[in-house]
Amino acid sequence: MRDLQLGYLGFSSTELSQTAAFFSEVLGVELLEGGHEGARLRLDDRVWRFSVEDGQANDVSYVGFDVPDLETLRQLGERLESLGFAVAEGSETLVEDRGVTRLLVVTDPDGLRVELAYGARSSAGRPYVSPIGARFVTGRLGAGHVVLSTRDLAGCLRFYREGLGFRVTDFADIPADTGEVRQVTFLRCNPRHHSLALVPADLPRRLRHIMVELASVDDVGRLYDRALAAGAVVRGIGRHTNDGMLSFYANAPGDIEIEVGCEGRLIDDSEWTISRYAGRPSSWGHQVVRGREIQIEKRKASS
Repeated sequence: MRDLQLGYLGFSSTELSQTAAFFSEVLGVELLEGGHEGARLRLDDRVWRFSVEDGQANDVSYVGFDVPDLETLRQLGERLESLGFAVAEGSETLVEDRGVTRLLVVTDPDGLRVELAYGARSSAGRPYVSPIGARFVTGRLGAGHVVLSTRDLAGCLRFYREGLGFRVTDFADIPADTGEVRQVTFLRCNPRHHSLALVPADLPRRLRHIMVELASVDDVGRLYDRALAAGAVVRGIGRHTNDGMLSFYANAPGDIEIEVGCEGRLIDDSEWTISRYAGRPSSWGHQVVRGREIQIEKRKASS
C-alpha cells in the first residue's frame, strides 16, 4: 500500500486568538483571515494545515491523514471495517471545510476522530508566504508529526498498524516525571522517522506535542530566538537519539506544546531495523527551561 502523510490537525484552545498569534508571530506560520470559525494556519501552499478552534479542552480535536489515491482510500475503509471500526463518508460540507476532494471519518480506540482525506487542494494563485520567512519541510513527508497519549496502546496499535498500515520505527523507554518508565512507540507512514508516536498515559488529554520541521539549522535558530524572547521555550535546543532531530520545544498559549526542528531522519523500509532505546531521549541538550532559566538534568553514570 502506498504511503500516507499527516495532512492536517484540528485542536481547541481556551486562548484561540493568542494561540493563533503565537503560531504566526513566533513560529512564522501563515495565519488566514476570515471565512471560517476559529483560525486556519498554513505551512505551505496547501489551503491549511492547522485549525485552531475555541474550546475548553486545549487538546487535539481531529487528525487528518492524506491518502494518495481513491483505491487506497477504499482499501483502508474496508480494512478498518473488517477490524470492527465504523467508517463513515464525509459530508460535502465537511469535505469543503477540510479543503479536500473526498474523505472518510473513523474513531480510534481512544475516541479520537481520524479523517482519511484524498485530493488535498492547494491555494492556486496564492503562494505560501511566512510572515518571517520560515521554510517548512512538508510535501511527501506531511505536515510533521503528532505525539498522543493513549489509554489503550494495544488497541491503537491495531488501529494504526493493521488498519492504516503504519510501520513501527522504534521504541523508547523514557522516564516520566513521576519516576515511572513509559514505552513510547514511534510509527511511520512515509519516509519521515515518525508521523505518530503513542505514549501510554491517562486521558482525557490526548495531545502531548506536535512537531513542525524547518529547512535549516538557521531557520530553527531564528525561531528559537523568537520563542525565547516570548518566554515560551520549555526545552532548549538539543538532538534526539532516535530520529536525529535537532529541535527545541515551546508552549503556545492554550498549553499547546510544539517541537520545532530540522534534519529529521528519513527511513528506507528495505534497510531499517527496529531498535529500542532507554533513558533520556536526547543525545545532548533539550534541557528544561523555566522562565528563562535552564534546569540542568543530571544523567546517571552508565554501569
